[in-house]
Amino acid sequence: MSAAWSVTVLSLLLAVVAVVNKLAPEAYMDEPFHVPATQRYCAGDFTTWDPKITTFPGLYVVGAAYAWLARGLAGWAGIRMEVACSTAYLRSLNAILALACLQLAHAVSYELQRRCWGRTAVGRRRQRLQDEVQQGGQQHNNQQHAAHHQQQQQQQQQQQQQRGAQQPSNADEVAMRRSALVLALVVSLLPTHAFFAFLYYTDVASMAALLLTQLLLLRGMVRGGALAAAVAVGMRQTNAVWVTLMIGGAVLEDLLEGDGQGQGGAQQQQQQQQQGGQTAAKEGYYGGEAIGGGAADATPQDLSLIEELSAALPRTWRFRQQLLERYGPLLLVPAAFAAFVVWNGGVTVGDREAHAPVKHLAQPLYFGLFALAAAGPLLLAPAAGGGAPALLAAVRRRPVLEAAGTLVAVAAAALAVRRGTLAHPYLLADNRHYTFYLWRRVMARHWAARYALIPAELLGWRLLLGGLAARQRRLWCAAYAAAVVVTLLPAWLVEPRYFTPGLVLGLLHLWSPGTAAAAGGGARAAARWNACALLATGLGYAAVNAAVLYMFLARPFSWPDGSVARFMW
Repeated sequence: MSAAWSVTVLSLLLAVVAVVNKLAPEAYMDEPFHVPATQRYCAGDFTTWDPKITTFPGLYVVGAAYAWLARGLAGWAGIRMEVACSTAYLRSLNAILALACLQLAHAVSYELQRRCWGRTAVGRRRQRLQDEVQQGGQQHNNQQHAAHHQQQQQQQQQQQQQRGAQQPSNADEVAMRRSALVLALVVSLLPTHAFFAFLYYTDVASMAALLLTQLLLLRGMVRGGALAAAVAVGMRQTNAVWVTLMIGGAVLEDLLEGDGQGQGGAQQQQQQQQQGGQTAAKEGYYGGEAIGGGAADATPQDLSLIEELSAALPRTWRFRQQLLERYGPLLLVPAAFAAFVVWNGGVTVGDREAHAPVKHLAQPLYFGLFALAAAGPLLLAPAAGGGAPALLAAVRRRPVLEAAGTLVAVAAAALAVRRGTLAHPYLLADNRHYTFYLWRRVMARHWAARYALIPAELLGWRLLLGGLAARQRRLWCAAYAAAVVVTLLPAWLVEPRYFTPGLVLGLLHLWSPGTAAAAGGGARAAARWNACALLATGLGYAAVNAAVLYMFLARPFSWPDGSVARFMW
């Protein structure tokens, strides 16, 4: 993103913060806990802790550093610490972090789309190579000497193709960067994320740390990724799950991914096929060093979950020392968090009675409903791993299997709704949240309403996981689904913002609309569909954000005790 774009976006964000500070100047909802805690840090008091606070103090450390920086830079103008560490000023920190989230989402999406491009290029090269080898073998049987000469020419051509295919063309680069930017803009407008850019909450800082961790790992910067992962966990405990997913994804790519750089992968595959081999062994790399072989040349669609496990587990043990040397700093983060949980006797650091872990079996189903409602147009678009066309094609290709899977999923979901639908006392009593009205007017209105939502909940999951399976490895998709369940299942309270990290990471990992190399009427139609999906989603997000912000600022109401209440997520 250019500097001009960044300045424009930041100016808009700060302008909205100024409006919020004018119309809602008092700390609200969770801010009465976060702001005083940060102010104590600003004053140098790091020992006093409010027992009602449930998260780690990462936000307070960053907020205090932000206030001290402002005090140091503007001290000549008479800015006192009371002003630099006030509610109004601390809110501006989240506006800056919201811009950081936009830039990081752009970079992450580009890196993921570039990886998808590389895998597609590998598949195309492999198919061409197989066709050429088969043709060369037939000619060898008919005209041995002529075929040998032709084979040498093919090898030379293959070497040139391999060198040229390592990098996308300029047109492909431009297409991927543009697509990544548009997706990042849309994702940054997600209402359950964008709203908290104007309040002093942990959500935006937490998302920025997660995206930074993901970006650094995609670029192979392990030590920087470990530091970012520690910051992410310091912002919110559930980030330990997402950090673990990212670490596992990086290790998995090292174990299974191969690009043939400097190892003659294409020539090796050709030689083995000439010798009668059915598959080509190829080296997997990290840091330019080979650590495995056998399945690395496979794209995500080539291997089943069992095949990936069969390839990854032996290599993990075989190269355990190399993996520990490379990922040791990263592995310390989840290990330290696990040690803390054991020492602390749980995840929560305060208010354990109201935030006790439960078995909320319906909570993951709500995530599917949230994904469909918030990102339905994106999930249905071809760029999302095929979207609706891919789903319909799968149903036509294997109707019996799809029907059986759907019946099993519906039965499991119905059982989860029956035995795992919970209502937190806050959900039933706090009429400041939209979930209060959703529960009262929909979920609790009739027992059948909870079951009527199952098709939409499962469709959201099906589209999301189907799109991810077309872009990512099967093991990563399974780990992603497990991460969503692990972060949501123990949560007693239903809050839409709890679903934000899972949806944002999911959308960034599944969206890849293709490159400029694609041609034909079908590609152009898919491109139009993708553009319409992004436009519709972005406009929808903007409308919802405007409505929610209007209700928050212009429609306050009073509680029986006389305190001012405002509608929010």
